[in-house]
Amino acid sequence: MLAHHLDPATAAASRPHAFIDASVDWLRSVLGLGPGSRVLDLGCGPGLYAVRLARRGVRVLGVDASARSLAHARLTVDEVRAEVESVGFDVVEVTGDVAGAPFDPGAPTFAVRAVRP
Repeated sequence: MLAHHLDPATAAASRPHAFIDASVDWLRSVLGLGPGSRVLDLGCGPGLYAVRLARRGVRVLGVDASARSLAHARLTVDEVRAEVESVGFDVVEVTGDVAGAPFDPGAPTFAVRAVRP
């Protein structure tokens, strides 16, 4: 499965890099994510979104059931820090199965309201 995630030509498991870059830019714009924002990326896989957000100054915690995917994500980040503390998040971002769901133009507004009262 990891090989499929890392192959930008395999749309069933992941997305082309240009699509991921555009999605990250869209998330940052719509949700107002900037340096210091905190994002929980559930089902992060090999970190294709999480790493891009982190490189833009967003603090990202990636969670995935695949140890191989997480190991790959760790290899692609310049620095990995782990801190155990009570934390909150500005945004919870979920890709994967949700990414292929039908798009509802009202959903992003609802999501923003849900995470930022």
